[in-house]
Amino acid sequence: MIVSAARLGLPLAALLLAVSTGTAAPALAAAAGGESATEAVPSKDWPFDGLLQVLSVNDPGKCNGNGTGDEFRSVYRPVYDGTDSHPAAITVIGHRSAFLLYDKAGTNKTLNGSGTYGRDAIWSRGYSASTPSAGTYTLTVKPNTSSANTATTVLITGTITNWWSNTGCTATIRGVYQRRED
Repeated sequence: MIVSAARLGLPLAALLLAVSTGTAAPALAAAAGGESATEAVPSKDWPFDGLLQVLSVNDPGKCNGNGTGDEFRSVYRPVYDGTDSHPAAITVIGHRSAFLLYDKAGTNKTLNGSGTYGRDAIWSRGYSASTPSAGTYTLTVKPNTSSANTATTVLITGTITNWWSNTGCTATIRGVYQRRED
């Protein structure tokens, strides 16, 4: 069962957006009940909640304990129209860390195909890091749509290099996502 952030009472979408835009501190304050985040998530940009699974890795020795069978909560966010200033992204949430993988060029609206990704991460020791050119992705997104109202379920399969910041580690992944309308 996939539980959305809204059902947990967490402003996860606002926090993830804040991490991707470098405004995480206000979003964290909002999550703690303080001031609201500086940037609201547009109502038309429904993200997809899901589960991402690592099907295999090319070299377990280079993957630092991350490997086949690992499962993560995940959020997939395509770009819906030309006025959206944020790139398409997949957020991967682990037990003690998380990262946001986004299309570096900002031109791939669904992450379908191949490209270079940037990454914003929150690591287990409580610090964040941003890597503008973290690695490459080759993904198939089905259905491949950037229309907000056409897909309710999305399947993403493919490979991501330098998985979880491990140089030389390529993960083959599968993610299943359900559109969230909160």
